[in-house]
Amino acid sequence: MQLSIVKKAAATQARRTVRVTVEGEVFAVTYNIEGLSLADLRQLTDAGEQTDIARYLARIIVEWELFDGDEQVPVTVETLEAMPLALVKAISEAVFADIAPSKS
Repeated sequence: MQLSIVKKAAATQARRTVRVTVEGEVFAVTYNIEGLSLADLRQLTDAGEQTDIARYLARIIVEWELFDGDEQVPVTVETLEAMPLALVKAISEAVFADIAPSKS
């Protein structure tokens, strides 16, 4: 039984929420840090324009406070690819800044 408690605690710690600001609007994005490997992070930082950021974000984002009317916008590769670049950039910068190790 203790093992399940440890697993549950680890799963809770793997989820993190960041606040994203775009054009004065603030919304939350919750992601699962275990959705990326170190190899993924290396590719994201090294690949530049060739990186498929939408695929990585869709894999780690659990939920976000983005709505189309009363409907929450689904977190999918297609949704991310259809979003304005400034919005995707703000989301990715907030998430990856939170993932990056502190420099202290």
